[in-house]
Amino acid sequence: MDRLRGPGYSVSETTLRVLKRREYLYDASTWPTFIGPLARTYYFMASDLNKEDEEERRLLFGSFPDGPRRLGAYRWEINDEGLVAQPVTTFPILRVPMHVSCLPYLSPFSPWLARTYFRTAMWLRRGRGVQPTLLLHSLDVLGRKATEALAFFPAMKLRSGERIKQFDTCLQIFRRCSDVRTAGEHVRHVGEQGVLPFVKPRFPKASHYASASAASRYLP
Repeated sequence: MDRLRGPGYSVSETTLRVLKRREYLYDASTWPTFIGPLARTYYFMASDLNKEDEEERRLLFGSFPDGPRRLGAYRWEINDEGLVAQPVTTFPILRVPMHVSCLPYLSPFSPWLARTYFRTAMWLRRGRGVQPTLLLHSLDVLGRKATEALAFFPAMKLRSGERIKQFDTCLQIFRRCSDVRTAGEHVRHVGEQGVLPFVKPRFPKASHYASASAASRYLP
């Protein structure tokens, strides 16, 4: 295994040190957006979690300090060395999500608006010289009937056929705007293009998901 994406984009310096020690190629846990805490609040309100569950998940979707983090790849400064970080793609300038899972939020209002939003985000990133990474999720193609347990998520009323059509449209836009590679190939490529900047890892105090014990649960 060459990379980790922490559950709900949660990560800590301890986790990064474990990744470096186990010779992972890169970490993909950061989400440079300001709406992470809002997404977490909605998740808590819409799901049936007790106080203990919420405490375990209090770092899900990141924090407000994640908003101004770098959009492109960089290296976490770990023991005077570096672990490559490849952030989840977000809309340049606005710092709002642009991965495929977010587009069904716009589709009920206007499928054209959803496509335009994604296409604009792709071209803006290209214009600013930031290579995008496309985050894919099983919910991108599943409708409500197949995911009753997750029906509280917005736009889950869309039929699977509609979601698959939108998913295909996004992939076509992505192919037109990018030289498509696997995530591992992409990280190796950006590393070969020049020296990546080093960033000191600074995160909120760790909870269960961001602790060393949590890291070991998700690492082989």
